[in-house]
Amino acid sequence: MRCDALEENKRVFERKNNNMEIHFLPSLLVLSFIATAFGDGGELTLVQELSSKPAQKLSRYGWYGNNRLTMFHIPDDTVVARWLFTVTRGSGFNCGTHNVSMYMRWGAPPVIDPVGRLFPNNTVTSPVLSLNLPMTSSQSNTTFNLSNPAPGDWYLAAHLPRDDGRIEHKGFPSCSYLFQPQLSVRRAVDTPILQATP
Repeated sequence: MRCDALEENKRVFERKNNNMEIHFLPSLLVLSFIATAFGDGGELTLVQELSSKPAQKLSRYGWYGNNRLTMFHIPDDTVVARWLFTVTRGSGFNCGTHNVSMYMRWGAPPVIDPVGRLFPNNTVTSPVLSLNLPMTSSQSNTTFNLSNPAPGDWYLAAHLPRDDGRIEHKGFPSCSYLFQPQLSVRRAVDTPILQATP
């Protein structure tokens, strides 16, 4: 009888030891995963991605249809989004030095009012980021950085100043302004997610 009790205690002790080894092994794997993800300096691995849109000819603003609308998708885990806006001006004598107006909004095209009209009181609009790019030479660039941007679709609208209603002479070449946006994102990859297990 005593031998049976000792045998049973031995089996219970061995089962507990095996269970401890089973729980200990995943803990080691999790710790090694964290060490790999954070590296020596405790930093995450960052990946850079670049997307570019084709150049579009800008128009003077007369109504919303004169905007050049572009959409960029920002992936999850983006740490920094950096837009580069390039405007190239034609070489004709008609070309003036204008400011190019740009508007950015997350989730939907930006609602803008560059002609100074007021929206009705019951109009609900979400905030819009607005930027101006002065044309100081035949090609002008500007950058815009956004830390931890909301993931999803970001819309960008651009146009030349308001149409002043002047009539241009027929036969004279009109000046063209080409607008090209680019987006560079830095994403955190291999982000460790720690979950408690029962």
